[in-house]
Amino acid sequence: MMAFHGDAKVKTDLLKRIAGVVPLPRMTPTADRSLIAMAADLELPAAVVLLAAHLAKEEGEVPSAAFASEVVSAIHPGADLRPIGHLWTAWVWEGADESLHAMVDPPPLRQVCAAVIDMHRREAGGQAIGRGEWRAARATLGSAAEGNDVASAAAAAIGAAAWDYHATPGAVIDVLNGWRKAWAERVRSIMGWRKEDSLRLQGLILEQQQAAEARIEADPMGETAGADGYRRRRAEEILSLVREVDESLVRRNAEVHARISECFSGLRRQGRRELLALLGRTAAHPAGSAG
Repeated sequence: MMAFHGDAKVKTDLLKRIAGVVPLPRMTPTADRSLIAMAADLELPAAVVLLAAHLAKEEGEVPSAAFASEVVSAIHPGADLRPIGHLWTAWVWEGADESLHAMVDPPPLRQVCAAVIDMHRREAGGQAIGRGEWRAARATLGSAAEGNDVASAAAAAIGAAAWDYHATPGAVIDVLNGWRKAWAERVRSIMGWRKEDSLRLQGLILEQQQAAEARIEADPMGETAGADGYRRRRAEEILSLVREVDESLVRRNAEVHARISECFSGLRRQGRRELLALLGRTAAHPAGSAG
């Protein structure tokens, strides 16, 4: 596989296309399918293209054109990028500042996760892993990662990686999302936000929504059925009613979500930086040895 068919003009044309479409389209399942087709046309691994696109996402699911241009600029025409998705996954496990490895405390579970990462490193080195081996790894991790704690969430992210990225390129996005989910669980744990807190908040929101519906049914032609009626109350308006019932719970929820959002921004910056670094190292070794 030779990136851009080894033709620098193909790369230049793609950079021009990115510059000419601002803002870039929102990320959707349809967009993912289009990216997979584009990857095939450009002789790029679909897993790498999908990873770059999802790391490029900013608020509102809109990708950053600047980061997309950085990624394309870092790719050397003719390079074999097939190891990149595997190496990036190994970095998420053990290499990132906020690695998944640090969250998996039970040694047996850590060993199972490490075995999956070893499979990715072997793939990156050119060794083909059979479907049966990937399937067995998924089965083992699927049972081992059951639970709602931080370690289980981290292990589930590695379980999402137990796929052949060539046949199932979207699996690398599941790893990215699993990394985020594991860190969200860690933030909740550190800040003392329990499952019971989530259930109570959901219950209070449901109560307010049901009360709004009851008012509409009792007065279908009245003010509550108008343009600003309860059916169209925004989530924050319902939350303000919940705040009157339990102000402390709503405040703590907002603090947790703010910290999670901050954490996600940090993970995105790290993930982008590592992807560009891997592409840069591959540019120095166009034969496909990314290190």
